[in-house]
Amino acid sequence: MAASASVNGFGTIFAYESATSVFTALAEVLSVTPPSLNVETAETTHMGSDDGYREYIATLKDGGEVTVNLNYVEASATLLQTLINAGIETFKITFPGSSTFTFTGIPTAFAFDDVVIDDKIVMSLTIKVTGKPTYLAV
Repeated sequence: MAASASVNGFGTIFAYESATSVFTALAEVLSVTPPSLNVETAETTHMGSDDGYREYIATLKDGGEVTVNLNYVEASATLLQTLINAGIETFKITFPGSSTFTFTGIPTAFAFDDVVIDDKIVMSLTIKVTGKPTYLAV
């Protein structure tokens, strides 16, 4: 049996476009939920549909939402607040091995997890993908 070619997520980089074609990585990223490519459907069932089975057609596509979880660092918290106030931005996820997911999105939520006495502080940024995300395998 062949060995697995899977890759772990260590070393993944999440960045925002800080200047034209210049991406700046967010510090101390813990996890990233990449865009999810979904196709919506519309039901087209009619009285003559085969054997009474529902029929559908594909309609619009949606890139879903992206969530980034980070260790709390004051400078990063300030940056996330700036991003949430900025509106539409361009983001890039670079996976180990250099494949990328680039997308435009609207930051919709900046939040802190519960702050507890015996654990680190974690914050998150949620981004609604707008338009077509682009995956580039390297």
